[in-house]
Amino acid sequence: MKSVWSLFEVMTTNQSKADLMTARLLVLTDKFRASAVSDMERIRQVFDASVSGEASAADRDEICRIGHSLAGRAGTFGFPKISSAAAALEDLIRAGGRDLAPTIGRLADAIGGELAGEHSTTN
Repeated sequence: MKSVWSLFEVMTTNQSKADLMTARLLVLTDKFRASAVSDMERIRQVFDASVSGEASAADRDEICRIGHSLAGRAGTFGFPKISSAAAALEDLIRAGGRDLAPTIGRLADAIGGELAGEHSTTN
């Protein structure tokens, strides 16, 4: 039978592990936040670089890849609006949609909206 001290040690160790996991998750969430903003900047940069206003096939592939990655990561970290908007951008490109600007705008709004309510935990 375990002593009270043994049980206390287990409880303390488990609490410390939980605190450590929470801290690690907050750091990863901050990294996601920074990468989401960077991804949005890259999407705009690639799209704006197209002279005709329509992205080239290579541009569309890059935007699709970024959208796919962003959709998955946003879902993982609990940002459903970003995930949904990024997935919509990916779906539009895969379906052959040509007018990306409105969907890119919705993604930018989702990123701005969901991340505006978040506070950075690291500096």
